[in-house]
Amino acid sequence: MPGEGCRCNEGGAGEARGEKGGECVSAESYKRLAADFENFRRHSERQLARARDDGKSEVMLALLPVLDGLDSAAAHYSGNKEAFEGFAGLRKELLSALGAQGLKELPSCEGAKFDPHFHEAVKSSGEAPAGIVAKELRRCYAFRGQVLRHALVIVGSAESREEGGGKK
Repeated sequence: MPGEGCRCNEGGAGEARGEKGGECVSAESYKRLAADFENFRRHSERQLARARDDGKSEVMLALLPVLDGLDSAAAHYSGNKEAFEGFAGLRKELLSALGAQGLKELPSCEGAKFDPHFHEAVKSSGEAPAGIVAKELRRCYAFRGQVLRHALVIVGSAESREEGGGKK
């Protein structure tokens, strides 16, 4: 018979009869259930935060071409002070708003060593030493410590005088 040996009705401190009346549930079972629920709650919060970050990164990735366009417009109108300042101001405001959400513009990489974690080579150039970024075509951006978009770069391919000039 269910409940035999159960002292639920005898005032036992660590046990209680379940709603259906036949099962004895110990305090340890309640603690385990509470711990399982707490783990589930934490896991759900992490999943929600990840989903939120994924959504933000998708929006930011979609807005990066706007920043690129503002850069191009500012470069095109560099001779017109008012237009240049207007495009530069818009770019600064947009970058500030995205930065408040976790976007970070990485510094220009021209002259730096090529790093595949941050750069995507689209062309090579004999005008710069091998393995050195000769020109940055598009900026690199990161979101919450992860590269969101790699910089498009032209990488040098010229041998330096030390490496290639001394054959006998």
